[in-house]
Amino acid sequence: MKKTRNIIMTIFLVIILSISTICFAEGNETESAVVNPTDANTVVNDDLYLYGDDINMSQTVDGNAYIFGKNVTITGKIYGNLFICATGNVTFDEASYVNQSTYIVAKNVQFNANSDSLYVACNELNIPSNHGTFKDLYALTNKTTLLGSIGRNANIYANNLIMSADSAQGLVSGNLNYSSSTELQLPEGAVIGQTNYIKTNSANKFNTFLDILIGIINSIFAASLVFLLYRFFLEEGLEKSSSCLTHHFGKVFLTGLIALIAIPILSIILMAAQIGLTVGLLLLTIYIALIGISPYILASVLARRIYNNKKFSKMLIEYLIAIIIAVVIGALQMIPYIGFILSIFISILGFGIIIYNLFFNGKKHKTDEKVAKVK
Repeated sequence: MKKTRNIIMTIFLVIILSISTICFAEGNETESAVVNPTDANTVVNDDLYLYGDDINMSQTVDGNAYIFGKNVTITGKIYGNLFICATGNVTFDEASYVNQSTYIVAKNVQFNANSDSLYVACNELNIPSNHGTFKDLYALTNKTTLLGSIGRNANIYANNLIMSADSAQGLVSGNLNYSSSTELQLPEGAVIGQTNYIKTNSANKFNTFLDILIGIINSIFAASLVFLLYRFFLEEGLEKSSSCLTHHFGKVFLTGLIALIAIPILSIILMAAQIGLTVGLLLLTIYIALIGISPYILASVLARRIYNNKKFSKMLIEYLIAIIIAVVIGALQMIPYIGFILSIFISILGFGIIIYNLFFNGKKHKTDEKVAKVK
């Protein structure tokens, strides 16, 4: 079971690492690869990059499409690969089409489309009749409803797997490898190849009271250390982080995504070189540490954003808010499937907050201070 889950998680890491270039766009810039999401019937002869809250991708893209947002609707056609990272729902219109592979990390996915292969991590995945993949399906979900067709093999990790409803029935032309809480009574003819079932281990280490209590204590302790470090030694950094998370969320998110991809690659390259082994190991150690403290960095920054009070006499209220946020984040990370997706999202924001402030936000704040002094 662990092996199957690790394989699927590895696939999604490879997916993320395959995103080699990110383009920053804000407002109505003139980059040819960046198109306003409201421009329907637009033909893009290049890779397409979109980010925002509610995105409707209605273009015809002769290249790859990279989409980062909250809720995403796909009504256009992509003749390359499609990459989606969304905190909400992803919906494919009946007219949508992806010529190559589709990679999705989201809350829920309604896949009313056809694609070469589909790689997805989400809470609920629904593939209705007359839709599916020409090749393979890799799914890490809580619930998967497969009523469409898979042209080759299906690899599904789900608590609940449904392959028939009313008069509709799913079809896997190759092998079906799946894990769920109970073994599925498959309809006759639903799987042409072999069916391999692995029972999901229902026992979860976080279900015991002791483990939950230890998790809460760890969250409080770690959040306290990060918050106090910010307030007593990095107060200016806390204020800058709070400001940029609000006003430059898209850039912070994309900066974090690039860092999450680039740092391990750079570490491996350095370690492969004889003279860079020590530097590569050090960089990798810092990388792992930052992933660990990302939830607590985000908790401190959100607490400042919510309370927005710099006075040390009222620090206790801001501290309590940071602790509550950290505990809530820790609780959400315990939820199967959703916790994995949330951890990636939080790590991206944590890296983005740190690196954006270090390399991109300093000059802007210095300029603002000079303007304030002049006034």
